[in-house]
Amino acid sequence: RTSYYLIEFTREKGLANMTARKRLRTSDDCTTVEKKLALYDPAPFTCELQPVSDRARDTITLEQAKQGTTEPVRVYADGVFDLFHNGHARALMQAKNAFPNVYLIVGVTSNKLTCQYKGETVMTEEERYDSLRHCRYVDEVLTDCPWLITSEFLEEHQVSCGL
Repeated sequence: RTSYYLIEFTREKGLANMTARKRLRTSDDCTTVEKKLALYDPAPFTCELQPVSDRARDTITLEQAKQGTTEPVRVYADGVFDLFHNGHARALMQAKNAFPNVYLIVGVTSNKLTCQYKGETVMTEEERYDSLRHCRYVDEVLTDCPWLITSEFLEEHQVSCGL
């Protein structure tokens, strides 16, 4: 039994994706497993995308999300993300892997809210936003997110699951 990786580069919807295909070869059959490895463009800010209200979406149940759907499960995670470190990255990795097909939206609080509820930050707002844009698990960055999340906020952004 031999296994090897074939690296392919594709371009879809303006994003460059690197996909690895692991081929497991037995005597006469070949099984291919695909996994998305990295995005080469930074994650977009919410304001750069088509408004969520213009996107047609069906409601996804928990069972459908666990089984895997053709429609990505929109997962929301938020935080201050000052001095972005491996703990932040691992939390986002876990959120990205919560279901088989996840679109991860990450909210970042503003300096004003952070100072009010937590204290001064070391990095500026823009630096914190930018550090998340370049994390491979993040699909979209929501700037100036609220400190407390409401059901209206989740509906507005069509979030399927909040972490």
